[in-house]
Amino acid sequence: MSTKPPKLTLEDKRSALQELIREKQEQFEAFETAQKQTLESSNKQAGENEDRFENPQEQMVDEIEMRSGVLDKIKTDLELLRGIHAGEELESVERGALVRTDQLLILVATAHPDRMSDREKLVFISTEAPIFEAMRGKKAGEGFTLNGQTHKIHDVV
Repeated sequence: MSTKPPKLTLEDKRSALQELIREKQEQFEAFETAQKQTLESSNKQAGENEDRFENPQEQMVDEIEMRSGVLDKIKTDLELLRGIHAGEELESVERGALVRTDQLLILVATAHPDRMSDREKLVFISTEAPIFEAMRGKKAGEGFTLNGQTHKIHDVV
């Protein structure tokens, strides 16, 4: 006999959101540090490699540009996350909702790697995810279908 998980609380939502913000901030800082190190290395090698036939500085510039795009995305994600009111209880699935289905615990905020949380899988999704489109506006007790599978929403906060 399976036991029903406890009802979601605003503290559950706040905790999941704070953890996601912390991880995104760490990710941003790591990319920013790597960006600075690449730039410093590029500047140093620019003077050393002037007579070589291949310019490693061009490769570093490409790397810097790629990281800039990632940094911009993470910064946008952080701004979005900081705009979510963790103390606001929601009745239906929308951005900022913590949702428990029959299979998953989902935070609708921004995409991020899944994790295990208190014996259930915690999934972070954006509002562009197909599962969000299937759940949008649904309330506890309602179901939705995704990829031919029917799921039930047990709780929304």
